[in-house]
Amino acid sequence: MTEIVAEILVVVPFCALALHLWLRARRAEALLVAGDREHREVVAEITDLAERDPLTGVANRRAFNRALAELQHRAGTARAGAPILIDLDIMERNLRKLSDYSREHGFRVRPHTKTHKIPALARKQIGLGAAGLTVAKVGEAEVMATAAADATEILVAYPIYGSEKLRRLATLAAQQRLLLSLDSE
Repeated sequence: MTEIVAEILVVVPFCALALHLWLRARRAEALLVAGDREHREVVAEITDLAERDPLTGVANRRAFNRALAELQHRAGTARAGAPILIDLDIMERNLRKLSDYSREHGFRVRPHTKTHKIPALARKQIGLGAAGLTVAKVGEAEVMATAAADATEILVAYPIYGSEKLRRLATLAAQQRLLLSLDSE
């Protein structure tokens, strides 16, 4: 019996020590998780302070660059691009202003698409009363023909040289009303 008691006296403290160590490990793990959460919160706060104006809360260039990099990564394009930022309210106001002015004065407007090169925006211009579109090259005319209605004119503002470009232009002219600028020389 004394042997059993002796074993118990050895085993019990050992089990108590193991339980104590296990509880300390769990407590340390909980502190690490809390510390990790606290660390993430601090990093998020510092990032927000670095990416936003503290008075207005408006995002700055650093935030824009990070957001752009995330979008490029999600899209699978890590190469540099040309992001387009458009204030839609200002764009709408400007388009309506040109439309109203040209209508009031009896002008037929053919906005040049070189500033936007976006068929959807060209459709918007036509929808607001533009008589047509102006482009510089055959390729631009081909792209903008997708935006133009059959009755809408596309003015190619610069002379076209070369048989391949003229052939493409003739193909497009069979589908779309075109106006061409010519030079006498």
